[in-house]
Amino acid sequence: MRRSLLLVLCTLLGVFGLQAEKKFTVINDYALGKSISPDGRYIVGVDPTQKDFGVNGMTGFRSFLWDVQESSISWLTEGDSEDFSKTGSFTDVTDDRVISGFFKDEDYKITVVEWEGSYTLPINVAAIWKDGKVTSLGIGDYKLSQFTNFEDGSFAMALSNDAKTVVGYIALENFAFSFPCQWRYDENTEKWEFAHLSLPDEAKGGQAVAVSDDGKVVVGTVWFKNKEVAAVWKNGECILIEGRNEGGSDDTIYNMDNNRGGAYGVSSNGEYVAFRFTEAVPGIYMVKEDKYIKLPEYADVTGLEFSAVADNGDMFGAYKYGSFWSQRYTRTVFRSHQSSQMVDFEYFLNLCASGIDIPLSFNFEQKVNATPIAVSSDGKTLLGNNEYKVWVLQTDNNQIVVPEEVDNIHVKIADLKKVTVAWNKKNATSDFTPQSYNIYCDGEKIANVPADQTEMTYLHDGVKSGIRLYSVSCIYLNNISGAEVESPRADPVSICMPSTFEIPMFDNFDSQSILANYWTVTAQRNNPWKVNFGAPMFQGIGWTPGLTTSVDFDHIPYSAAIESRLLDAREQDKVYVSFLKRFLFLNGRGLELNSDTLSVEVAKYGGEWTSVKDYLLKKNEESYWIYEYLDISKQVAGSLFQLRFRVHGQGLAMYSYYFDLFKVGNELECEAPVGLIGEKKDGKLNLAWKNDNNVYEIGYSVSNYEVDVVRQALGDEGKIFIAANSFEPGDLSLYKDKYLTSVTTFINHDPNIEESKDTHAAIVVFENGKLIREQNIDDIEINAFNTVILNEPVKIDDSKDLKIGLKIYDYDERQIPISYQISDLFKAGKSDLYSQDGGVTWKKLSDYYATMEGKEREGHCCWEIIGNVTNESTVEADEMGDEQPIAYTLYRNGERVNYLSLYLPARYTIDDPMQDNDYYEVRAYYEDGRTSELSEKYSPSLTSLDAVDKESGISIYMDPVSDRIYLNGEFVKATLYGIDGQILIATTEKNINVAHLSGGIYVLKIENGGSVENHKILIRR
Repeated sequence: MRRSLLLVLCTLLGVFGLQAEKKFTVINDYALGKSISPDGRYIVGVDPTQKDFGVNGMTGFRSFLWDVQESSISWLTEGDSEDFSKTGSFTDVTDDRVISGFFKDEDYKITVVEWEGSYTLPINVAAIWKDGKVTSLGIGDYKLSQFTNFEDGSFAMALSNDAKTVVGYIALENFAFSFPCQWRYDENTEKWEFAHLSLPDEAKGGQAVAVSDDGKVVVGTVWFKNKEVAAVWKNGECILIEGRNEGGSDDTIYNMDNNRGGAYGVSSNGEYVAFRFTEAVPGIYMVKEDKYIKLPEYADVTGLEFSAVADNGDMFGAYKYGSFWSQRYTRTVFRSHQSSQMVDFEYFLNLCASGIDIPLSFNFEQKVNATPIAVSSDGKTLLGNNEYKVWVLQTDNNQIVVPEEVDNIHVKIADLKKVTVAWNKKNATSDFTPQSYNIYCDGEKIANVPADQTEMTYLHDGVKSGIRLYSVSCIYLNNISGAEVESPRADPVSICMPSTFEIPMFDNFDSQSILANYWTVTAQRNNPWKVNFGAPMFQGIGWTPGLTTSVDFDHIPYSAAIESRLLDAREQDKVYVSFLKRFLFLNGRGLELNSDTLSVEVAKYGGEWTSVKDYLLKKNEESYWIYEYLDISKQVAGSLFQLRFRVHGQGLAMYSYYFDLFKVGNELECEAPVGLIGEKKDGKLNLAWKNDNNVYEIGYSVSNYEVDVVRQALGDEGKIFIAANSFEPGDLSLYKDKYLTSVTTFINHDPNIEESKDTHAAIVVFENGKLIREQNIDDIEINAFNTVILNEPVKIDDSKDLKIGLKIYDYDERQIPISYQISDLFKAGKSDLYSQDGGVTWKKLSDYYATMEGKEREGHCCWEIIGNVTNESTVEADEMGDEQPIAYTLYRNGERVNYLSLYLPARYTIDDPMQDNDYYEVRAYYEDGRTSELSEKYSPSLTSLDAVDKESGISIYMDPVSDRIYLNGEFVKATLYGIDGQILIATTEKNINVAHLSGGIYVLKIENGGSVENHKILIRR
């Protein structure tokens, strides 16, 4: 017999001596099984229903005892908040029906002040139940004053089968501290003696959770400052189960900080311990041999439950999947210690419990939540939970021969709704001959393929959209018995079938699921627990849902990615991706930032991944939403492709990335921003452009998406109050001779104030301290922005002081109508001015709050008052209501200038050195993912004259790349003269090729009807 191809499961499964039949029983539809007696006859569990107790309530204090032989249940305790002596949360049981657990002991009451008031209630206290009586084990050598939370106390987690040793722990400060301990029964004094379990010198605490039948082997977890380690206490000595470097495997990585190891259970004979190195790596420790075996590790596992271990070393357990953000489910398994092989629990049931009616599912592909909890010492009776259904499995003795699994399964999308499955052909042996292959999708058999076909492939047509799991098994002929036997199904391989390949693809993650748009997560390194992806609430811009990935900090290299569905650009010659991103540090900011990277990568279908853009963590970008636009035409146009966000590095920083408003598109849907203007001033370049209402915005309000912006409102007890933005002479030189034609402001109103009178308000404008405009706001829309078109526009004179304000009057004294933003971007004396005497005198809100300790920042005021400036003195009312972009990006010579998003089209100042021939463009980005074309170019290349004619609005800029002069605006004719007056070019075109001209100064004459304008042009070579 070729043992390399066989798994011999000497399971010895059955029931205790009085029970020979195979049986599966659901004990209760809403309970949790906790433990089973070593002989398999008794089971204890709890009711998870919450009962009244203080503010938070209590759960699990109504407990039951199930008699397997009699198939009867007895509820022995109650979650009674009136009589705490009836409470009890069971944890373990002996063959003689002695039970361990904890209860609310009225002898140990504490007083806790909660937000609802003060409560005096009992803490948890370890106990045993015997012959219908409860015995409190007390709190050891601890003082009652050390317990500060009702969840604290002493906990009896397990007891020896002779009921003379109880193990558990003491928990303090809502489990912030925990210390392993035991109670031993002294027959001479007939009392229980408390003792601490020993700990290593650097340990901070721990917990004991299980004990052998004889009470000599205790298992649990030891807590250190930055890690947790599985532990065994034997003969009073604490033995840590740590990773070793032996047998060609270096497991010492599991001994590093931030690792969460621990022990789950011990066999009744004390020889085998079920434990974990991490939340994803289980193992079994042989106590006598002082050796361990590391069990298989699977991708995407988020937790483990491996507490059921029999005296022969056989184990039942579950790998846990999902999280708070996603569906939770398990992969339930059985491992034979004799053969050192593990199979899915469903396969185990098919062979060991055939013919039994099992009403529950254990199918991994169906994403059920099934967890084995405990097994009898001889491995014949198994206890488990499926969600809140408690079940017991009893089988008779079996010896099972299991043939080899199919390996090397590959799946690939062949087309929409079509998947190709491929696998390695199995060869015949002296024991088994392959007959055919079963193909499974999501746990359901979809086809049987003959073993003698040429290629081991199958085309699945009609595939439903979503994440599909494919597996293959082999049907063998047993050459000895002549019977057919199916191998275990191979580990499922997942593939994401989208409902469409079309672009554009837009995702704002409002579904709070990465599956809604068929995103899939992949881990490129063997530490999948390090990186988590999800789409929870409050993680997107404006506290909406958003895509997030968090990276743990452990100095272990990592790489993980979230991949888009297939995207079809086979008929496209232009493709772009746009999105918002930001990151936050999770464990301080004094970290290395050059070893952790976000990469945006693309791959043609079936090809290699290539990076489009790599982003290193930068301190000055933390917390800020940043709009990104990447042209990926060169990489993917004309192909079927995928895109992914990949985080990778050395694990030197603990951080989270957040994404929102993701879009892959093939055309820019919006018109470009218009009116890009600029001026050189004091060695800097000031730029501005119009919003979608075709106006320039002047003011100091900031976007609510900026960091640490808080909206606030105020009033003056019904008295006249003016809030105003102030502009000193020269502040508005960029808008000289343009017109203030309207003002936009927010009116706050509390509708919950009963019988409140209406608020009256007006727009006011002061020039050099004199009130020159006052216009009432008619038909005020409360709790909204109101735009008031001025009956008489104001021509901007940059030599004068200008104040644009909101005046409130005749309003309810309980209302606070004026809205402002608290921001560190405020400008004292400009963004925070107010007047209480009609504009005669002005004060600063920052000064007002500066004297109030703890409220100083409330004076960092940016009034929500925006002046709207136009080239002409008239504006139509219907021009003032269009949707505005969510962000802008400014480019210089094709390269991005602003590393942070520009949320408003207000003036932007460039401080760094510039060349006269530099040109600038701006792009807008909208909340629904739409992206605009680039604006027309602006260049400050005109050094002696303004680049923009203030009367006509014609802008002129020099493009040093194409060697062309561009004219924006309407004109009849343009003529370029040399310095000697010679006509060099005469044209009506808006772009003039000057590549053939030498460097120097030229004069450009522009004719437009009856007007003629002359501009000096500097061409550099």
